[in-house]
Amino acid sequence: SDLNLDAYYSNIFNWFILPANIEKLAFRPWTLVSFMFSHESVMHVIGNLLWLWMFGYILQDLTGNRKLVPIYLLGGWAGALAFIGANYLIPALHPNLAFASLVGANASVMAIAVATTTVAPDYRIFPMINGGIPLWILTAIFVIVDFAGISMGNTANYMAHLAGGAMGFLFIYKMRRGRD
Repeated sequence: SDLNLDAYYSNIFNWFILPANIEKLAFRPWTLVSFMFSHESVMHVIGNLLWLWMFGYILQDLTGNRKLVPIYLLGGWAGALAFIGANYLIPALHPNLAFASLVGANASVMAIAVATTTVAPDYRIFPMINGGIPLWILTAIFVIVDFAGISMGNTANYMAHLAGGAMGFLFIYKMRRGRD
């Protein structure tokens, strides 16, 4: 049997992604969590899982097991706020407000990556290869790959990724100042 993708997107998938429109969000508050775990393509989810595994493993190694989930969720929520705010504040995005939506763990994974790098930028990956690769280089590669498609993508999505990264930095900054 042939899968009707339009029916899937309108009847199922749209109930899990974060709408930019606040009126629509009011009737779908669970999307503030579900969008971080929903992905549109297999490559999207595999990419996010690989980056999350790389940075998450190092973060847990350096800070213990109690930081990963809060940073993931806070990064996603910071991204959601930035995404919604950008759609309302950037005039060029207004025409698409009714249809704009955020999907995927990108903002959350960006928070994990930046938090991990903030904890230990000189942490070495693959230490047996010429002394290893500093973590900040892996993070730079991640950010470059993430923002490489900025000309083709929605500006609000990249604002969400930036907000996620900022939240990751802020989390570690506050943690170092004694606020956990």
